[in-house]
Amino acid sequence: MTKKGAWRIEVFGRVRPPGSNVQIKARSDCSEYYDIEYPNVINIRAPPRGSADSESHHRYKFDHMFDAQTKQEEVFNRLCRPSIENVLEGYNATIFAYGQTGSGKTYSMTGGDGGYDERGVMPRALETLFMEMKKNTEWNSEMWVSYMQLYLEKGYDLLGKPARDSQGLEALPRVHLLDDEDGALHCKNLSSHRADDIEDALEFLWTGDMNRTTASTSQNNESSRSHCILTIHIRQSRVGSDKVRISKLNFVDLAGSERVAKTGADGVILQQAKYINSSLYYLVQVIDALAKRAKMPRSQRDEVHIPYRNSMMTSILRDSLGGNCRTSMLAAIAVEPGCLWESVSSCNFANRVGEIENMTSINEQMDPKLLIKRLKAENRALREEVQLLKEGEGASAARVLTPDDEELVQQRVDSYIGKGVGDKGTLDVGSWLKLQYALTLMRQRILSDHGNASPPAHHSPPSNTDNVAGPGAPVVRGATDAELDKLRALLQQRDAEIEVLTSMVSEGGGGMPSGGMAVNNSGSTGGNGRGGFDYGIPLVSSDTRVVNSDQAQQLTRDSGGGRKDRARATRPAPVAGDPLSLCSVDPKTLTEADLSSDTESKNSIFEKFFHGYYRSERMASDKANLNKVTSSAKTRASALRRLKNESSELKAMLQEGDDPEVRQRLGDVRALYAEEREQLASLKIEHDALKGTLDRQMSELKTDFQRWYSAARKVIEASGHRRASEARHSSQRSSLSSSREASRERERSRHSSHRSRDSHRPSTGHSDTDADVEAFYKARDQMKRTSPSRGAYS
Repeated sequence: MTKKGAWRIEVFGRVRPPGSNVQIKARSDCSEYYDIEYPNVINIRAPPRGSADSESHHRYKFDHMFDAQTKQEEVFNRLCRPSIENVLEGYNATIFAYGQTGSGKTYSMTGGDGGYDERGVMPRALETLFMEMKKNTEWNSEMWVSYMQLYLEKGYDLLGKPARDSQGLEALPRVHLLDDEDGALHCKNLSSHRADDIEDALEFLWTGDMNRTTASTSQNNESSRSHCILTIHIRQSRVGSDKVRISKLNFVDLAGSERVAKTGADGVILQQAKYINSSLYYLVQVIDALAKRAKMPRSQRDEVHIPYRNSMMTSILRDSLGGNCRTSMLAAIAVEPGCLWESVSSCNFANRVGEIENMTSINEQMDPKLLIKRLKAENRALREEVQLLKEGEGASAARVLTPDDEELVQQRVDSYIGKGVGDKGTLDVGSWLKLQYALTLMRQRILSDHGNASPPAHHSPPSNTDNVAGPGAPVVRGATDAELDKLRALLQQRDAEIEVLTSMVSEGGGGMPSGGMAVNNSGSTGGNGRGGFDYGIPLVSSDTRVVNSDQAQQLTRDSGGGRKDRARATRPAPVAGDPLSLCSVDPKTLTEADLSSDTESKNSIFEKFFHGYYRSERMASDKANLNKVTSSAKTRASALRRLKNESSELKAMLQEGDDPEVRQRLGDVRALYAEEREQLASLKIEHDALKGTLDRQMSELKTDFQRWYSAARKVIEASGHRRASEARHSSQRSSLSSSREASRERERSRHSSHRSRDSHRPSTGHSDTDADVEAFYKARDQMKRTSPSRGAYS
């Protein structure tokens, strides 16, 4: 950039590796024909062409020079990345490639077939634009893509829908150029497609490349026989502002120039070469006129005529060359001996382009819709402010708000609170009395959040007919606990009914396959076939089945009433404030081991929770549908790849010779490809919707599990304490009983021992003596019983 508002076109040169084009044979690395003075000078030593004044040594200076070893990534970073930054700032930008046929222009722009690293600047630019737009959160950005081909001085929309009654190139919509009264150029019949993600953008790029006209020549097996222009439109709007930036990035892949006498072209190839060379000749005329004007004083520059209208291509490039655009050029250079003089011509052309200066500015304008919206909001706010000032505090003292006014204020308060913290909007209610009522509602909302008051009913605004306090501020009667409990019960009943009806509608919608689909622990339909957990969602048991509409109707008929049986089959909705009602598993049936913190136990209890979770059947059904859609999308994608390969083969056959049957088949393949692509786009929308639903359900599932898990632990801990207390009391009672039983056993044993010894006492043979001995032992036993603390007799 030379000065503020002025932009000199930057020119880059790139040397194609010698021998990389099989059509142009090279015996060596051709280092004797050129050398590069890094970073921006190339010296070309071309052999004389027969005349004495032919100069053999040529020196050219570029803004940067890429040698034969330069990778695609470096070319993108130096050539294209600054243009992307300019476009996101609001400037227009253009990158165009120029050079002889077979010199590597298309390779640099779109890439080669070697792999992911050989992507050209166009696909890399699309990816980078999406990444940068995602990072910039201050602007809301949209991308639109158009792709046009200029063939034989006619324009074609490469992304247009082919006509059914035509085949080949003529099936594509024709593009016509029109000028409006301000001199702005418009392309009639050129479609523009919104790209919501990088996949859409790359698909548009490939579709256009597939429809592009190529042919095999003596210089290039796949020579581009047309000029192609890919335009990326960027629309950016800042939140809260009515100004928008509308910028565009053009990628122009020019067809290669060639010397007809040298290539020996004839027939269609000769006709194509004539139109290509003539359009490039008109481009050279425009460049020469712009270079001449750049050297003149500013006061005389308007006197120079620029012949934009000589060709369709120069008309389209009017903004890029000499207009409001930051333009860069890539000169493709071939250094084989037979290509040197064409490369010299390309370098001479590049040097003239480098002299052109464009006047650039940011494309920022007012969006009429946003401007009208902002002015209406300002007008409404001013009217309400005037009304508020006229009424004042005293004017509203005796007034009472109507129910309609209360409902309106309630809606505006809800809208104001729902805008979020970062929003700078105002609460406009219209009068002093309404403002007081709005403040009352917000105070009750705050107190309700802190548990000190009950919020007013959402659909029934509180009445102010009971009392008017202060300067017209209504007092809202709070609901009693009994009324709140009644409303909660009614709400739960309505939720349960809605759940039943929703399930019946989803099953009766015919969205499932014709046969019954079972989801069990061995895998899921369309899934990976693994048991247990799948993406964090445990699979339901084998007795849970997802049925189609016919089966649902049959079940309804067999049940003799349908709705009543369906209601019984649906798991009840949880009770508000009771986490244990989220799952049908009774925590009393669990143990401390079930709720331990180790990973295996946590997974096991989570699986039990999910099987009893009140949304498990719905989640399993949604997951089965997602797997079905994913499987269908994979099938469609495989079909698209097959059609793409078949299209490439047919195009190769047409390059060898024009065959009406092959051309007919190519048209059919393109039509099938378009149909399959539309089906895949529909599946993508359905897939994203189902995945979003499952993501939300998974988030709620994790939250509900944590709530249920904490509540279940408290139940288990309380039950554990109670069981431990009962065990201690039981142990004490058992110990006391055992002690008493042992004491009795010892007493019985002692008596038994005495009786045994008494029974074995020897008799003296005298009855009197034996009676005295027996009396002695009885007296001794009596003394033992009356004095237990004394020691036993031996």
